[in-house]
Amino acid sequence: MIDLGAGRVPAVSRAVAVLETVAASQSGLALSTIARILGAPKSSLLNICETLASERLLRRDATGRYQIGVRMAEFAAAQLNHPPRLKAVALVVQNFTNPFFHAEAHAVQGAGAVAGVDIAVFDSRQTLGCQIEQLKALAASGIDAVILDPVDSEAVAAGVAAVRAAGIPVVAVNAGASGADAIVATDNVQAGELVGRHLGAVLRGAAGVVVVGGTRITGNFDRISGFLSALRDFPHIRVIDRLDGDNTRETGREVGRIILDRHPRVSAVFSINDPTALGILETFEARGVPALILSVDGSTEVLKSLREDKGIIATAAQDPQELGRVAFKLADLLHSGARLPRRTWLLPTELIVPGTAEAYAAWDVNDPAAAAADAVPP
Repeated sequence: MIDLGAGRVPAVSRAVAVLETVAASQSGLALSTIARILGAPKSSLLNICETLASERLLRRDATGRYQIGVRMAEFAAAQLNHPPRLKAVALVVQNFTNPFFHAEAHAVQGAGAVAGVDIAVFDSRQTLGCQIEQLKALAASGIDAVILDPVDSEAVAAGVAAVRAAGIPVVAVNAGASGADAIVATDNVQAGELVGRHLGAVLRGAAGVVVVGGTRITGNFDRISGFLSALRDFPHIRVIDRLDGDNTRETGREVGRIILDRHPRVSAVFSINDPTALGILETFEARGVPALILSVDGSTEVLKSLREDKGIIATAAQDPQELGRVAFKLADLLHSGARLPRRTWLLPTELIVPGTAEAYAAWDVNDPAAAAADAVPP
């Protein structure tokens, strides 16, 4: 039995209970049926139903059954025409040591400024526990939407679940996040394939390549998958080793030392991102070993290396600013109640080589400090 007396205005609560009951029926309900479901006398419900019918919120058909009225549809249409306004969005990124995340944050903040939306940016310091705690705090903060660049695509699920349980949509950006409402990322399989095919065209004879992965996010897995797929067309190239870093330049230097200790005559190295590639290049240069290094990102420093022909021979360029803009738009749509036509949105990538590096405009922002600052969730 539903408590028809609950609420600050009992008459309104009773009317809402009647509307909910009738709306749950496909063929309409007789007054006696409504009274039985709600556990209320027919006499008290008759005046409510007739009043609702006079206001076109209910209608009574030829058999005397009550059905939802046309005015309810008018209210629904009005709500769609005036969706809830997005006021505050949280962007949670992996770290701010990588300029990619500064560019991503810069774009989200720019989109927010145009729309009059407050953007709060949080640095997870490449730490899963920190990111999950940030997400759980945001779940209780009253934020309208969360844009998340995950530290770990699967293990972040607990934090995502907490946010969504609070009725807050989550858009994963740059990599997938388990449980997110939507995902916008670079087509990372395509990125890996572009780089792999370029290496196949450069290396004509028998060659050995080392693949350097990174953290446990879908983007890294997809880049390696695309790269290895492309190499199937070049049987003269063998993958002789696979190592993992943490996406940073510092680890790239250490990985470079491991590669040269194990394979002093390695033909080429594929790295999942530019910072790792630059660290590997530094180690190779310090030991005077010529290098053929390929990566994914399209950052300013790698473009400089390409233009100067200093060891990096290709990068598949991403567009973190476009990723940020699309993620903001998806967050806005989800907050408004829109139903997205698909969950995953992939942006194309572009292969940059020494001959095309001069014409390519890098995505780095001029003032990284303006993009975001370390913050603690409210």
